[in-house]
Amino acid sequence: KKIGRMTAVFSSKGGCGTSFIATNLAACATVPTVLVDLNLEAGDLPLFLGVEPRRSIADLIAHRGVFDSELLAAYVTPYSAKVHLLAAPKEVDPIDKIKPEHIFEVLRHLRECYDHVVLDPQHTFDAVTLAALDQSDKIVLVLTLDLPAIRSAKRALQIFDRVGYPRTKTMVVVNRWSKQVDLDLHQVEEFLGEPVIGSLPSDYQTVVNSVNMGTPLVASNSTSKIALEVKRVARRLATGEAHAPAKPKHSWNFFLKH
Repeated sequence: KKIGRMTAVFSSKGGCGTSFIATNLAACATVPTVLVDLNLEAGDLPLFLGVEPRRSIADLIAHRGVFDSELLAAYVTPYSAKVHLLAAPKEVDPIDKIKPEHIFEVLRHLRECYDHVVLDPQHTFDAVTLAALDQSDKIVLVLTLDLPAIRSAKRALQIFDRVGYPRTKTMVVVNRWSKQVDLDLHQVEEFLGEPVIGSLPSDYQTVVNSVNMGTPLVASNSTSKIALEVKRVARRLATGEAHAPAKPKHSWNFFLKH
């Protein structure tokens, strides 16, 4: 069976733009790609794509059994020929029933049906998020250049170290970068002990317009500086070192014990 690659776009602090980046990375797709909304309590990805899902990840989990691409097709929402969305539940009710092992199973099957799986997890190190991060080949760690976000990124890297992720698994991307900010990227790299591999320029109006239109910026304004930088990050992910399927270590157990 083929195993698609999996990328999680993560920030342990809200408001850094992970949903925008995850949506646009998925929309760069040249291969069959599924975007998975793991913000189970407040998933907004349908708005970013201008779609109205009839089914969600909760429905898929409730009816899981024999997974195959035909079954999956009933639960995902197509955005384009290449890109599908597996939405978060609309109601809060089913969330309690979603366990990390369910997420694990769903993601494993998605990798067998798609060449690329892009995840937009919650901003917490809960068991479901860790189940997703464990399985990902790459984690795009997103931060903005303010001290709370930088400190939060540093803590995230320390947690990744503790649960045994190799540093090569994480790619640091700065969002809303602007020359007006006193902190330069070298200082940030020094503090994090990691290179910044992408920096998306700050352009509030362009981003808001694309979100309000429900069209990813890489499609609606593909020559904008932000779109070009997202595409560069996407290419970098696509040409990343050959990945062996991540050997899940179930690091959420580590968190439940501590």
